[in-house]
Amino acid sequence: VCVRIDIRDHTVKVYAGAKYDLAPDNSSVISPQLMNMNMTQYGYSVPDPVSGKPVPFTADDLQREGLWKTDLETNTESLLAPFSEFIARSENDREFYGKAIPYLFHSQFNRQNTRILQVFRAQVNNKGRNASLFSLNTNGTQVKQCLGMEKWNQNAPGGSGNHPNWHPDGEHVVMNCVPTWLGYKDMRFCQFKYDGSNFTVLSERHTGSGHPSIDITGRYLLADAYPK
Repeated sequence: VCVRIDIRDHTVKVYAGAKYDLAPDNSSVISPQLMNMNMTQYGYSVPDPVSGKPVPFTADDLQREGLWKTDLETNTESLLAPFSEFIARSENDREFYGKAIPYLFHSQFNRQNTRILQVFRAQVNNKGRNASLFSLNTNGTQVKQCLGMEKWNQNAPGGSGNHPNWHPDGEHVVMNCVPTWLGYKDMRFCQFKYDGSNFTVLSERHTGSGHPSIDITGRYLLADAYPK
């Protein structure tokens, strides 16, 4: 669960739900179920059980799991968007996701506190990531798949699509993609709107890498670079 520590007087408050990201106005936190996030990528969640392996979701879990939101004022947790809603809105990936076991990964508020960005993953026989990207309003409405599984999982020497991040305008997403459908063969810094429209390659000169972010003016992009 989420814990808030006051570094001045050392008071501690424990909340009802977990935290992956904190709302810009400090009113709430959002998070997937962190107990088994390591199913799709090690090192991003709580420690694994004594067995050394995270516990996978069961079919029954899918009826009561998804993205959770905790109101920090009332200290109440609620299911903001269930797995069923993401699957229903997954367009061309609905058939595949309907037969797989889904997991959520990166969750992020935009700075305007109007929308959430959500990485969706799914496994068959406890293998793979099969990622795609969704956006939704902070009240859980208007769930929209903005980058489908096929476009996300195109591969290049630097890997497949990764590290989506909100543009400062709160309307667009910036991430590394391999836009083969536009004729590219390498990773590029890309941008598109929260509903998936207006897909753009931001740089013809630089190879996409790391964790891209854009400054508030929209002029500069900053990212770390992987040696590979």
